[in-house]
Amino acid sequence: HNSSYRLLRAVKNRFGSTNEIGVFEMADKGLVEIPNPSQMLLAGRPEGASGTCVACVMEGTRPVLAEVQALVCKTSFNVPRRTADGFDYNRAALILAVLMVVTLVGCGSKVKTSEYGTTEVIKLGGQSIYLDELNYYVRTNQYEMEKDNYLTDNGVKTWDQEINFYDIIIYTLKEELLFQSVSELRQVYVLCDQAAKEKITLTADEEAKVAQAAKDFLANSEEDLLELINLSEARLVEILRRNALANKMYEASIADVDTEVTKEEALKYDVSYIYISKDNLAKIKDLEKDATPETVAKKIVERVNGGEKLEDVLKDYKDGLKSTAATMADGENEKTYGKTAEKLKVGEAGCVAYGTSGAYYLVVRDSDYNEKATEENKGKIAEKRIADHFAKVYKEWEDAISFDPDYKMIDNLPVSEPIYTKPATESTTGADKTTDAAEESTEAVEESTEAVEGTTAADETEEETK
Repeated sequence: HNSSYRLLRAVKNRFGSTNEIGVFEMADKGLVEIPNPSQMLLAGRPEGASGTCVACVMEGTRPVLAEVQALVCKTSFNVPRRTADGFDYNRAALILAVLMVVTLVGCGSKVKTSEYGTTEVIKLGGQSIYLDELNYYVRTNQYEMEKDNYLTDNGVKTWDQEINFYDIIIYTLKEELLFQSVSELRQVYVLCDQAAKEKITLTADEEAKVAQAAKDFLANSEEDLLELINLSEARLVEILRRNALANKMYEASIADVDTEVTKEEALKYDVSYIYISKDNLAKIKDLEKDATPETVAKKIVERVNGGEKLEDVLKDYKDGLKSTAATMADGENEKTYGKTAEKLKVGEAGCVAYGTSGAYYLVVRDSDYNEKATEENKGKIAEKRIADHFAKVYKEWEDAISFDPDYKMIDNLPVSEPIYTKPATESTTGADKTTDAAEESTEAVEESTEAVEGTTAADETEEETK
């Protein structure tokens, strides 16, 4: 500790609450009681400093005066995030909400829907992006995500419900929706700017398709969605036209990417693996008392390499061990059994320790070539090449254009209750086709957004089971 002060808290107290604390100072003769902790906590606090205040907190039955600090820095996200340390986050969010209401009343931060088309929300380079266009992205994304069961998959009913991410970042689904929508809109404008530099334009046929897509969208969309979007046909054509041009620029940017992948580059082969842990072994009857994951793994390897089939060997370990078939390529699954599998010949077995709990992975090489998996891997490798190339060139284009969003206005977009209504039947007509026409002009741009975020990287072809 850099400080000479010490806090002492009881873990067990037969005569009172463990919430009580003792405050002491380490002196040359040992710990000395601090009779007034508040004075100690506030010592050296600068007077009149912004972003700080003194609050009374309760530690057990003792009130203590302490300094609360609010630290703010420029966010790297399109939508700012809030966190709290040493203070209940829900209480902090409530206080901030009250402060926001007090400070925003009468300041015009909330814009009427009728004024969206004339309200600038983002300044990108020399261009103004208006709130009605961002609102279109937010509402269509909201609708499609609800249609894909995004809310129920996250176990929530409203967009303003908080999500705890690994106990570190707390955010709402609304913030995620706004972040995605702003990112997509930014990318569309950046791509259109590049298209202008490269003199890429839409053909008459492409213009006609955009106009028809706008008509289809207005004709097939649900009334609730159209009411929230509140766009004229002319304005919708303008937005979809920008989308189509961005799509065309994206296609031009990846036209020269080498998507030819050889068999050797994409080679996938078959393996069977087993995860062996103490818990798994505890389920096996009549197992030697001194058996460990290591001894069992090595014994199975010895028997398989001696000529026995894995499925026959596992009959002696039923109820506890089972093998999982998978396909893999060299360089995959390196944290588990991958490196061991690479060294094996067909029919050979090997094992490797995993983690610090004494667990083991056992793997058997079943083949040197899986044609179907290899062909699928060729596609994934080609997709990754496209994604990597686009991410590189797009980053250069994006960095060259200033980006100045009004975060307060964006955060004030009203998104709470779901707008998608599940059809009574599974019919694929009518309401269930709500945004299909508009999707045709935005699909490739969404794919390019995923490319920038690295979501098109090749996934493993199997999932580890434990």
